[in-house]
Formats: sequence, structure tokens, C-alpha cells
Amino acid sequence: MVTVAQTPEAVRPQSPTAALVQAALAVLADPARARSSQGFFKTGPGDYGEGDVFLGVTVPQQRRVARAHAALPQSELDLLLDSGVHEHRLTGVLIATEQFTTASSTRGLDEARRGEIAEWYLETVRRGRVNNWDIVDSSAPGILGGWLFDRPRDVLFELAASDNVWERRVAMISTQGFVRRADASTTLELAALLRDDPHDLIQKAVGWMLREVGKRVDRELLLAFLDEHATRMPRTALSSATEHLAPELRAVYRMREEAQSERVGRGSRNDSPRRETMVRADGPGRSIGLQVLSVVRAAVLARVRWPEQNGTRGTDRGGTMSTEPHFTVRVARAYDEPTPSDGTRVLVDRLWPRGVKKESAHFDEWCKEVAPSSELRTWYGHDPELFAEFRRRYRAELRQPERAAIVEHLRELARHGTLTLITASKAADISDATVIAELLAQ
Repeated sequence: MVTVAQTPEAVRPQSPTAALVQAALAVLADPARARSSQGFFKTGPGDYGEGDVFLGVTVPQQRRVARAHAALPQSELDLLLDSGVHEHRLTGVLIATEQFTTASSTRGLDEARRGEIAEWYLETVRRGRVNNWDIVDSSAPGILGGWLFDRPRDVLFELAASDNVWERRVAMISTQGFVRRADASTTLELAALLRDDPHDLIQKAVGWMLREVGKRVDRELLLAFLDEHATRMPRTALSSATEHLAPELRAVYRMREEAQSERVGRGSRNDSPRRETMVRADGPGRSIGLQVLSVVRAAVLARVRWPEQNGTRGTDRGGTMSTEPHFTVRVARAYDEPTPSDGTRVLVDRLWPRGVKKESAHFDEWCKEVAPSSELRTWYGHDPELFAEFRRRYRAELRQPERAAIVEHLRELARHGTLTLITASKAADISDATVIAELLAQ
């Protein structure tokens, strides 16, 4: 019997389907990580993620699956977004974001296709399927932020007025797409509208986007907003917005107790009434308070050495390094509570952090091979006086092929969103993670 080999034309690749995406994710499922994610994403009764189901697939893994199925038709995307499994929905919006990016490229610019994707995304948001903070944060800036950059933005203000927390977060986070292109106008308008929102996830979104304005557009715009609103901002939003300011300046903006009497209701800061019930306090007391605040801020600014201005590379006091607008690398300790703005979290120490259980650790990857050699680590001993020499020697090690390949992998992760390098070091600012972050920033 003679077997005739099939020609390449006879072997047709399978058309991408939601079922194939789901099968690819099922292979990567990690039950221990899934259990941990159930708690991290607040899936208990009455929580914001109530009933959400997890497979335990990391975000980098989902991005790889998304790229492999980037041609998924819109009807199949609907099947993913209608799933009760968190990773199905997140991978779905990652695919849609990839499609929008492709349609927006200079070589393949397709305005009609961009409009179709943006319309589909907005409808999906309104159907309640973009319904957790990571799903919002991974898609809103790229799709709505990209589509509305040179178009009327009324829809964002409609979403901001919604009773649905995810629609309000989509409105705020979408403006990151504008901020990345040096436009802070809508961010500042929406931040003022949502300033009194009682939901923790909206306060964090407002603070995060304000912080982005200060980092990527103009820090004076951030400071001007804080001069106007700091005395009435909820503590969560204020802390996030001022996170990367010098400690002395953060203290200035947190000196706001005298202005609290101007807030209607005077409940706990996180239980303040929605913006519709707030009374804008424009009386003489507030005017004097702002004058004092401005004078103190000016005095502090005269003493504080700021990071390098936007457009140059620099590290701010908060442990973040920014290069191009789409490239942000942070450094955090393994024992710090994860935040929505962390993006992809990668442990870069050779040893697992003491006291941290693997099943409850929120690390997307562990790149232990990029860590310094045992000899260099022993010699250094985290002595601050040796850091400059440690940096020089470690950077030499990072040029070795195995470590250099991992650095490129980390750089690729950063291109797709914020990258947070995790270390157990008590002094993260003089750790190996900081050296890697500096290298990625070049």
C-alpha cells in the first residue's frame, strides 16, 4: 500500500474558535493558583468579583494564547466574554486589544476595523462582561483610549455617570490611552467628576491616572489638581495620586484634616456619598486653606530634588522607571500587598522569599536564573557603600547569554504593560531588581 503525502495546500489549519482558546487555557490551568486568585480578586458573597471562576493561568501565559489566536472572529470573542471563567474573558479582551493594535498600525491602518472593535468593546462593557479590574485595565486604554483619542469623548462621561462600578472604571482607565500620548485633559476632568466616588476600585483608578499625568505629561498639572482637590479627596485616591512624589510633598497634601469639615456627611473617607450629593465648598475658609497649601508646597518644592522630567530617563522616589510612554517598570518587595497597577509581577531573586507561601504568592513568573551569582551576592551583602560597584559587576553578569535572554524576555513583558520586578530585599532601592529595572529603562 502506497501512502501519498498530503501537499501543504491540502493541510488546512484549524480556524480559530473560542473552544480552541479555552482548550489552550485549560492545559495551562494551575489549581493552586486558581484558589489563590479566588481570594485575591474578591470572589466571596457581596464582593466585587462575586462568583468569578478561575483556572489559575498567569497573565503572560494568557497573552501568549491571545497572540496565537489573534484572528478570532468577533462572534467567537462573544463566546469568550460570555464565559463565567475569568481567564476566558481576560484572554478575549487581550485578543480584541491585539486586533485593535494591528488595525491601528501605520502599515495596516484600517479605520473601519478599528471602529468595529471599539463599538464591540463598548457594547461588551455595557453588557457587563468587562467585569473585573484586570479585564478593564488590560483593554480600556488600548481600545477606547486609542479610538477616542482624536474623537469626541462624550461616551466616557456617560460611563462615568453609570451606577455600574466597571463602567465607571472603564471611563477613568480609558484615559490612560490619552495620557500615553501627552493629553491629560479628559483624565483631569473625569478625576474631578469621580473624586468623591465611594468605591475603592474607583478611588484607586482616579489616583493611578492622576499619578500617570504627573509622570508622563506634566507634574505641574498633577500638582495643580492636588492644590484644588487634595483637601477633599478620599484617602485611597490621594495616597495613590501622591505615591511617587517626594515624602515631604506627600506630607503637604495629606495635611487636610481642617478641610474635612467641608465634606457633606462626614462619614468615613471610603464611605463618602457619591458626587451627586456633594456640595462644592468655595467659601473663604477653603480659599485660605488653599493659599496656605500653595505656600507650603512652594517651600517644599524649593528643597526637593525632583526626578528627571518627562522625556528623559529617570527613577522617581516611588520605585518606578519610565522610558517611552508604553514602557513602565516598577520594583516592589515580595511582602508588599499587590496593587491593580502592578501589571505583570515577576520575582527576580534566586531564592524564594522566606515566609511567603507559593500557593498564595501573586507572582506571574519566577525568573531566578537572572539573579546575581552566589559569589557576587555574598560579596555585596546589601552594603549601601558597595552598591555602585555591585551594579557594575552585576550588569556585566547580565550580559552573559543566559541572563541576557531573560532580560530580553522581561523587556518584552514590559512592552505589553506595566512590569513589576519583585525582590525580598529589605532595601529594594539597592537590590538586584533595581539594577535590572535600570537596564530595562535604557
